[in-house]
Amino acid sequence: FRQVGLAMWNYHDTQKKFPFVDHAAGEDANSGLSWKVRVLPFMEELPLYRKFDLKSGYDSAQNAPLAKIEVPAFKLTTGGEIRWIRPKKMVTKVSSITDGTSATIAFIQSKKVSMSPWTKPVSMTPEEAIEQLKQLEEGETFIVGLYDGSVRTIDKSMSVEIFTLMLDPADGKPF
Repeated sequence: FRQVGLAMWNYHDTQKKFPFVDHAAGEDANSGLSWKVRVLPFMEELPLYRKFDLKSGYDSAQNAPLAKIEVPAFKLTTGGEIRWIRPKKMVTKVSSITDGTSATIAFIQSKKVSMSPWTKPVSMTPEEAIEQLKQLEEGETFIVGLYDGSVRTIDKSMSVEIFTLMLDPADGKPF
């Protein structure tokens, strides 16, 4: 998670926007590529990144076989997968996060593993994240990455109200 958070920031510093912007466009069109592809150069995965056709979708003839390549930083030893939380209002750059980067969740350890390839633009809604919190059993946890690049563990003791505030980058209600 830390490596992914750093890659997100390095991408932002270079491109002047978060990698999720292009991901969301692809998600809306049901094509395109995941934000995970966009951050590869910032995770010492430049050779893999260069193999992608960035103008084609995840399921194109060139890109589809690349989804079979495992990227160590995306492999969670605790299970599940890293999913971006798609806020109701799109976060394009740091200035979009008016509630503070250290108080806003960028991505989450989804307990459910998607059958989609990691290259497909698939996000998690705030409602799905809240449901995951509510379904936690005693002693069970999941990991979140905040927009400041830090990583936190969430357990059942987390208030649904506070967690909900952490999912919205610009609701004007920082906790």
